[in-house]
Amino acid sequence: MKAFSPVFAILAGLFWGISGVFSNILHAYGLTSFQISGARGIVASVFLIMTVLIFKRRALFTDLKTLLLFIFGGLAIFGTSTCYFTSMRYVGVSTAVVLMYTAPVLVMAFSVIFLKEKLTPKKLMCLISMLLGCVLVSGIFSSGRFDPIGIIWGTASGICYAAYNIIAKIEASRGKDSLNASVYHFSVMGIAGIFLLDPPSFSKILSVSPLKISLLLIAVGLFTCVIPYMLFSLALKYLPVGTASALSITEPLSATVIAIVFLGEKATLISASGILMILIPCILLSLSKEETK
Repeated sequence: MKAFSPVFAILAGLFWGISGVFSNILHAYGLTSFQISGARGIVASVFLIMTVLIFKRRALFTDLKTLLLFIFGGLAIFGTSTCYFTSMRYVGVSTAVVLMYTAPVLVMAFSVIFLKEKLTPKKLMCLISMLLGCVLVSGIFSSGRFDPIGIIWGTASGICYAAYNIIAKIEASRGKDSLNASVYHFSVMGIAGIFLLDPPSFSKILSVSPLKISLLLIAVGLFTCVIPYMLFSLALKYLPVGTASALSITEPLSATVIAIVFLGEKATLISASGILMILIPCILLSLSKEETK
């Protein structure tokens, strides 16, 4: 299993990368980002709970300390997807996903500010590159879709994703089974989803095309939530968090290609330069000695 851990991280990124397509379709039906994230969490939690009840009931048991960790992990995932889906409504899929992938650099910045880690020249250069890249990707200097609200939501998704990476690594370092963690993560998402689903509005939208919308929601729950998060959890069991994050960089790349090919988003030289200025520092920081210890 350890030999396949890099493949798991790469595949996780590819599955996450298709979430923009589902989100655009569901938004077109009138669903909000909170409703999509909520339904996503409900589908994922129901599927996993049914799975463990049939095949591995012991995955339902945990201790109180780990339960609290699982709750924070679930909230981090929910926050990541909700902020990401909201951001793409304002600035498009390609910009939203790249902003979310500022997570490795954000982890570095938080470490310097709150954990008093040393700000090395390499870290400073990466931080400056990331900030400049965000400005270029935002579309403010081109014909792209610049919107401050979208940029804020995209950055928030990066913060939540950074938090999830840290929590997931703590879980893996404690020897927690990926299925055990995923059950609780998605159960938290499902509970949060119930409060944010807005049943009257959701039912009205669902009545427009019950079968199609239901199938789309099931697909977004399985293919952009259950499968990739379990693959990523498996990868984190054997890989440093920075390495796993770097390998899952296939998400912004695949999401950008999908957005251009299938969603009609335009790619400019400026935005492409911005993407590189964000992704390259992410990879360098993720694979640095400080991150892989």
